[in-house]
Amino acid sequence: MILSRTEKVYPRQVIERIVGGQMRLVPEDGDLYENAVRNVYAAFDIAEQYTNRILVRSVVTFAFDRFEPLLDLPTAPVLSIRSVKYFDADDREQTLDPSSYELLASEQTSALEIFTLPTLSARRQRARVRVEAVCGYSDYRDTLTREPEDVGGIILPGNIEAAVALRAGTLCEADGDAVIGRSVSALPVTVERLLNPYRMTPYVGRKG
Repeated sequence: MILSRTEKVYPRQVIERIVGGQMRLVPEDGDLYENAVRNVYAAFDIAEQYTNRILVRSVVTFAFDRFEPLLDLPTAPVLSIRSVKYFDADDREQTLDPSSYELLASEQTSALEIFTLPTLSARRQRARVRVEAVCGYSDYRDTLTREPEDVGGIILPGNIEAAVALRAGTLCEADGDAVIGRSVSALPVTVERLLNPYRMTPYVGRKG
């Protein structure tokens, strides 16, 4: 389960590529430009809902009821792990030494391999383990080289960028007004086809 999500940063280079390169708008266009940017934000949010994965770079805290040798993280990609905390046998919060785990991440799956499994609190059964991770796709340094800003980061795939651009365009054409967190219902077929390869199974958590 996701406990919290902070430091959400929309990819500025990707947005400039869409708004400036495809929509042909510049900051001097005032409200038209700002509205287009907001619609790109909304399109990213819709794409996240549809794919069940975190696309926009964010710091996310996941909660687990227990440690496992391979702890699945319910999104991909994951850029890095900031901390792994747990409630020990005395019900005190502890931080797991980074040498005790390793991030196994790709564009399709993310997991933590835990080398040492500490004894957890018996006083609580839920959310005894908390993993804080930097998740999402990396923005690129510039529109020419498209090298990732983050070391080891994965650039937003072209199909997702195209789906976001198409959805943002339809939002602009529909009413000229962005609504963050719109429903994914009635997505254009082309957008669905672009996003389908990136859909993940929604995370429901484990019992015990």
